[in-house]
Amino acid sequence: MKISKIVSALVLSVLSYNTINAQQEQCFAVGENIRMTIGYTLGFIELKAAQANITAEKTIYDGKDVMKLEIGSKTIKAFKAFKVRDTLRAFVEPETLYPYFTQVQSHEDDYFSSYQTTYIKDQNAKNQLHIQKFKRNGLSKDTTITSEKLYLDVVSILYQLRNTDFSKIKINQKTPMPSVFHLELYDLYWRYAGKEKITIKKGETYNCIKVCPCFVEGNLFDKGEVMTIWLTDDENRIPILVESKLKIGSIRAVMENVKGNKYPLTSKIEKK
Repeated sequence: MKISKIVSALVLSVLSYNTINAQQEQCFAVGENIRMTIGYTLGFIELKAAQANITAEKTIYDGKDVMKLEIGSKTIKAFKAFKVRDTLRAFVEPETLYPYFTQVQSHEDDYFSSYQTTYIKDQNAKNQLHIQKFKRNGLSKDTTITSEKLYLDVVSILYQLRNTDFSKIKINQKTPMPSVFHLELYDLYWRYAGKEKITIKKGETYNCIKVCPCFVEGNLFDKGEVMTIWLTDDENRIPILVESKLKIGSIRAVMENVKGNKYPLTSKIEKK
């Protein structure tokens, strides 16, 4: 199993969907940086495989003031046989988080691919996704998909999830999750599974919101709710822990550090 697929699948797992409209106060601010460690477990063997950074910055795209949301991951030095760098980025409208342009880049040793998606509204207000796939030798695929529904990219979806008002969602309620990854559209969902206390590194314990996304069967995952995501139960909605069973082994991502969070981490339970 390629490490790059594990990393990309884990990033893809942190999904949600909300209809894009005028947002309330955002749960994050420019300059926020969340660092996570990704581990792979097979039987009694547990290995740290990669590190990921989730960041938000201001920039300019196509003459517009936008926000650049990015997830960058790379394998750690212990994996000498693999050198993997995956970057997922989205240039979004700051208020609604509507994506203008997204990119998924994968580097593994000599392998390289880049999927670039431009979001366009046509004259009938339908959603168009112009998707181009690039390899080292240039453009290899070019397609345009038109849809009544808005299929969001991985990064935009993560931030939509964090801005969800869970007080309006019932336990076990399923929320539609139209998602685009590479050249495919997926009509999936996520389920709100309530609240839970979670202990991560060094005994740090947080009050969390628990979410279970549903997947279609693929090379890594079985079909169904094979993954669980915990977000801090405070105004930040920071991803603290992600766990998933794979067809072979399992993966686990743990928040190691967060900087520039907009609100205090009131979900953290202080030791007495």
